[in-house]
Amino acid sequence: MLTWRSPKRFSPELYLGKFACVARVARCAIVVAVSLVLATAAGASPLSQGSSPDFNGDGKSDIMWRDTDGSLAIWLMNGAQAMSTPVVGVVPTSWYIVGTGNFDGSGKSAILWRNTDDGSVALWFMNGTQVTSDPVVAQVPTDWVVAGVGDFNGDGKSDILWRNTSDGSVALWLMNGSQVTADPVFAGQRKVEVVAGL
Repeated sequence: MLTWRSPKRFSPELYLGKFACVARVARCAIVVAVSLVLATAAGASPLSQGSSPDFNGDGKSDIMWRDTDGSLAIWLMNGAQAMSTPVVGVVPTSWYIVGTGNFDGSGKSAILWRNTDDGSVALWFMNGTQVTSDPVVAQVPTDWVVAGVGDFNGDGKSDILWRNTSDGSVALWLMNGSQVTADPVFAGQRKVEVVAGL
């Protein structure tokens, strides 16, 4: 389970142009809709972007912010208007976001996390700005990195594409929520070895 401290609120100004987004927030990075440009404020690392996130299932892309102290905020968007801007939680900085996807078929984006220390993989299932479930899926050796998120078998649920940085092997986790239903390797000889399934 990922834990967080008492949340604080962000109150940045957001300016949306025809093809660009500029955010004025100290030490934050944002992930924006596909039609917008990724903007990063000073002192922050950009968040990894999977598909364009839609956390409340309204068909409109939302914005995710991650502060350098680990705070995660979500803006639920309606065009250029932020309808809700809460801090969802504060997660230790050893956890980073590697993607978002509709892993359970709910139509709402979940957040895919990876721990840099032990390779743990976790999901935050979302209902708007509320974390409804936060299971740790598995612990995976750190030479395996998440290469992408997408629905590879057409079942309406996002899957996880892996790549091994040591030998170039490519593997796929077919997902049903937080359950790995299949894990074929497409290249190389190694499978994504689960050290400890939780």
